[in-house]
Amino acid sequence: MKKAYWLVANYERNPDYFYRDFWKTRKYEHLAEVIALERLLKKIETLTHKEQTMPSVALDLGGGFGRLIPILREYFDTIVLGDYSTKEIRSGEDIYAKYPPKNLIKIALNAYRLPFRSNTFGTIVSFRLVHHIVNLKEFLQESYRVLFPGGYMILEFAHKDHMKAILRALLKGDLNFFGKRKIKQKHNPFTAQGLSSKKGKIFFYNYSYHYVVSTASSVGFNLIDYLPVSFFRVPLIKKLVHYKVLVSADAILQLTRLRITPSIVLLLQKPHKGSPSAKKRSKQRAEEILEAFLKASEKVSFLEAYLFCPKHRIGIIYSKDRFICKKGCEYRIRNDILDFRYPPPEFINF
Repeated sequence: MKKAYWLVANYERNPDYFYRDFWKTRKYEHLAEVIALERLLKKIETLTHKEQTMPSVALDLGGGFGRLIPILREYFDTIVLGDYSTKEIRSGEDIYAKYPPKNLIKIALNAYRLPFRSNTFGTIVSFRLVHHIVNLKEFLQESYRVLFPGGYMILEFAHKDHMKAILRALLKGDLNFFGKRKIKQKHNPFTAQGLSSKKGKIFFYNYSYHYVVSTASSVGFNLIDYLPVSFFRVPLIKKLVHYKVLVSADAILQLTRLRITPSIVLLLQKPHKGSPSAKKRSKQRAEEILEAFLKASEKVSFLEAYLFCPKHRIGIIYSKDRFICKKGCEYRIRNDILDFRYPPPEFINF
């Protein structure tokens, strides 16, 4: 059986599909997620102000075409947009131009094998990615590693135990449903959000709230807060009620914390460790990282100290138009995108 990092959702396989097309008929879901995201970002602002921590670099993990860039740019000077698909990253150029962050770094990567050194980011945001994740613990371990102590992760996941799924299980008499930690949801191999496979084995994963929280805790995260999202993700309701009405109602219901929705957004924190002097060093490192990432917009070699080879987990050096590790791996820059994917897309058949 292949390791999890080989089981990557490879949107490069279908050149005619673009993920942003999926969102054209989902204004309600998008705006409901934006409300939850902004609420949790404001909570981070409040917490970091109390802790007197420095501004940090944010990683939009699985960010695709930059759907959340217009919101994230209001909170962070530097945003690293990371996704496995260079096609999806390129498709968002109009968004980056219309809502330009102070500094945007685009990087193609594997969420199981992040090409960053430990303790690099102050915040990770990840929406609509976990349903592609086969091994949740491995994914969370990697996210935890690249956050520096005191850093936050805003994580959306497809919730197994939403109201429609519960009613469906009860009607079918499927009592085993309630004991499962995750379920596989099979999709049409030719229409499953652009993924394709001759074998037809395309699955998305829905997780239970308690499993996600307990897995995050086992990795080391503390749960700070959560918000349920998309209370009205039902085709008939969306057809009969204007999306703005649904968004307003969703904004109110999110505050009930009722875990009956198809999406839940967690606010996790990597706890502070060590003495006050260690925390001071962590703040100094955050300042250094922010400065380096800002300078990287003019000279990419400034990122040498914070990137590494995702295959061998060793340092890299910048030479001409590429980064090179001591064992010979090369990671090129194509169309303003740093390509650090391992395994490379030609070896991914999922």
